[in-house]
Amino acid sequence: MGKTIPLLLLFIFGFLTGCEEQVICSTPYILSEGSCCLDSDADLSCDPSTLESQETPPQPSISEPPLSTPASTVLVKPYQVSYASLIDDDPSLGPAGAPIVLVHFGKYQDTHSQRFFTEVFPAIRDAYGSQVKYVFRDFPGKQESPSWRAAQAATCANEQNAFWAYHELLYSDINSLYEPEFMSYAQQLNLNINTFLNCYQSKRSSDEVRHDINDAYDRGVSSTPTFFLNGERIVGFKDFAFFDQKFRTILRSSTPPAPLQQAKRIYANSQSDSVSLIRKGPAALDPTISSSPYTNTIDLARGTFYTSAVDAPKGDDIDFALFTSKITIQDFSLHTETSYNITFTTLVDTPPGAGVRTNIFLYGNSGRDTPLLPKTKAFLSLTGYVDIKEKDVLIIHDAPAQFVVVHGIRDNGKLTPTADPEDYEAYLFIPNIPLKASTALPLSDGFLYFFWEDVSTRQT
Repeated sequence: MGKTIPLLLLFIFGFLTGCEEQVICSTPYILSEGSCCLDSDADLSCDPSTLESQETPPQPSISEPPLSTPASTVLVKPYQVSYASLIDDDPSLGPAGAPIVLVHFGKYQDTHSQRFFTEVFPAIRDAYGSQVKYVFRDFPGKQESPSWRAAQAATCANEQNAFWAYHELLYSDINSLYEPEFMSYAQQLNLNINTFLNCYQSKRSSDEVRHDINDAYDRGVSSTPTFFLNGERIVGFKDFAFFDQKFRTILRSSTPPAPLQQAKRIYANSQSDSVSLIRKGPAALDPTISSSPYTNTIDLARGTFYTSAVDAPKGDDIDFALFTSKITIQDFSLHTETSYNITFTTLVDTPPGAGVRTNIFLYGNSGRDTPLLPKTKAFLSLTGYVDIKEKDVLIIHDAPAQFVVVHGIRDNGKLTPTADPEDYEAYLFIPNIPLKASTALPLSDGFLYFFWEDVSTRQT
């Protein structure tokens, strides 16, 4: 062992100095003043007979490396590691063949990791789209800390293909990382609660977190956030301008990519808990149609919604939407009320990009959807399937649904001939509700149609 120490020290010295040309001395020689000298007694000093001549010994051939140097040893830049092993099997966004691979070791109770995911990463995705593969790995700190437990919960959401939606909910409030919130998030996303709970309480979720931590330690990670950009370690929070410069350098060294359209990230939520339940009746814009959902017949209810969505460029694979809503319907005849949680579970993918659409015209003579509503422009349109729960019990699974945020087409609940470009409204339409669903739902109409008049929107 003692005779390998000089070589090891020399490798370390080479890493720290970053010299262009390095002299490597193989045992029993050591480095002294830039060249090799004999150290036959392994006392880390040159033998007296070689102090003056400082002759460089014959170097071993490339095909026959010295026994003291592993044949696979490769000198790399400081803080540079193989990034293929960094990806592991952790959740990722972006295609496998992306020229940029960004691995993020983070924790949920960390404002810097939160800022990166909520502020910087959306800008990266907008600017670079499918040129970036982003991987999140856990480095939560102490076991049983809120961050550790949150990482376990996210691992269990990942088992039900809901990691990124759950990840976003965790980062929406990093001061509420407790088990009631973990269960609430799982319910909002319509996860199987028994499966989620069994996973959360099991050893496998903790083992997965510990595996990430061990990988992090092996690569010199000691704080969050720590990134590996194509293998280069980057410590601490960095803004978009920093990553933008790095990405440009990487792309200049590879084949120039085709120009990208920007992805759009949309946020919308109700501003009050007032929601209208639109009922079946004569079509407001064509009374000759006696039975239609596009009416002025409405009942008042209570309900809120929240959604965030990414409309990715055409040909990209990172369309994403999170939609949750809680609606309470009153039965005045029975003096009862029942609450429902409605969650989008799947976006349609045919034709490509149909799941999330932005800034498109709908209704009227636009050629999209029904002509029985006035033509309007949709700030956001989600098309897919929803689950409906009553008191945490799944009563409707994978019902087709459309949610839209559009320029206002109603005034005090009544449909207008033209849209108001200064106003936004939100609509959730669920056609063809199966009759086997809860009798508390207004199934006599055969559909559910909700309308929010007070809506807040934002785009990044």
